[in-house]
Amino acid sequence: MAISDDENIELRRLPPQELEAEQMVLGACLLEPAVVIPNLRVRPEDFYRTAHGHLLAAMRRMHERGTDIDLITLDAEMRNTKELAALGGAGYLSQIISECPTAAGVKSHEKLVISAAERRAVIRACSDAMAKSYDLKDADDIVSECIGKLNDIRKSGGEDAVSHKDIMLRVWDWLEWRHDPEHRGKIAGIPTGIADLDRRLDGLHPNYIVVAGESGMGKTALVEGIVNTAARYFLQTWGAQPEDSRPPAPAGVGVLSLEMGPLMLALRALARSSDVAISRFRAGDCRDYDWEHAARAMGREVELPIWYRFESFSDREIERGIDDFVQRLGCKLIVLDYAQLSYQEHKPSTREQEVAAISRLIKRKVKKYNIPIIVISSLSKIKGRTELRPTRADLRDSNSLEYDSDIILFVYREEMHKPCLCPKDGDCLCTRRGKGEIIVAKGRMEELGVIPVQWRGRVTSFRDAGGGV
Repeated sequence: MAISDDENIELRRLPPQELEAEQMVLGACLLEPAVVIPNLRVRPEDFYRTAHGHLLAAMRRMHERGTDIDLITLDAEMRNTKELAALGGAGYLSQIISECPTAAGVKSHEKLVISAAERRAVIRACSDAMAKSYDLKDADDIVSECIGKLNDIRKSGGEDAVSHKDIMLRVWDWLEWRHDPEHRGKIAGIPTGIADLDRRLDGLHPNYIVVAGESGMGKTALVEGIVNTAARYFLQTWGAQPEDSRPPAPAGVGVLSLEMGPLMLALRALARSSDVAISRFRAGDCRDYDWEHAARAMGREVELPIWYRFESFSDREIERGIDDFVQRLGCKLIVLDYAQLSYQEHKPSTREQEVAAISRLIKRKVKKYNIPIIVISSLSKIKGRTELRPTRADLRDSNSLEYDSDIILFVYREEMHKPCLCPKDGDCLCTRRGKGEIIVAKGRMEELGVIPVQWRGRVTSFRDAGGGV
């Protein structure tokens, strides 16, 4: 296959490099070795010019031995080496000193060197992936290996230590912002649509949140309501910004729906928004006023920035889906429905280990993207015991869901265990009909307890009941 002129130009391009910055780093090491060398993040292999890397390695060896570092001692350390000779000998060291009058800018120069090294590593990783793509290899394996290398590059830059003073000043700025009249009394996070839950959690923050319940309790319905509320919040927030400064599209919500298909999700969303019983939609029994409500609801629903994936069952597919939601679509809230339907491609020995691996993946993504991720989980069977409300020990298949998560919410409705037998056309005498609870069972800073909610079975949704316990 012939190579075009443009491709020839690309092949002849020099790799990213910052030779002057490399010289400045070496000069700073010579000027203030006791201060600069112990605090350097840059490694000898990060230098584009190999001889520069050897010079830094030599100065580090001398520092570890306690040898004074100056032009004479470094020249002696490097004497008769090909590396120093290639640079021009001792005269090159003098040139470095003369061009670096102070060590004050070493951090900025170091960042330039590291950035160039990382970009060269990216080029190598991508070039390797391109070369392997011509072989008869699985594309997913090539992509996974390339992503692994790219993630390693990102980690290799390291992380600067943050002082206690810095984080205290940061929290003080946040407190002043929080108590500003414009923000005081309002939730700081993403709203859930349940006022008492918002007050308890201060909205949704970048946490790993598990929503769990027995089959039929309404855990998916609760999360669907949260998704809808969050999407409306993102849309309204985006629309309130001046046109010349707002991003091209609002933030969104990404849903990895492993349990329900698109038709059922859409029907439930339309029923909630229109307040038309879902049974009427399914039976084809809508009245004229139902159609009017449904049409208005449809106009609202089609604007919402919600994105779905319906076949991301494996750990690799889940990771790819989350990355796509965040990086390409700008999602600020992710939902996985639900944990026990996922699996690990390289299957471990037990189901508990498999769910634990998925849980650790979610934890990493929360940290990486600094967004809330909600995982819906089923529970072990509770029937047959005296206390029917779920506890953290009831989380199914993995203790990791309990340990890894930041917040655990249980959905509980007593009428699922003790059905209401009161006449449907009369008042409920047993006080169980439509009564539900959101149990906050774990939180990092959240108050634990029970939040009463009202279950609306005809449209599969929860609403406020008021007065959290």
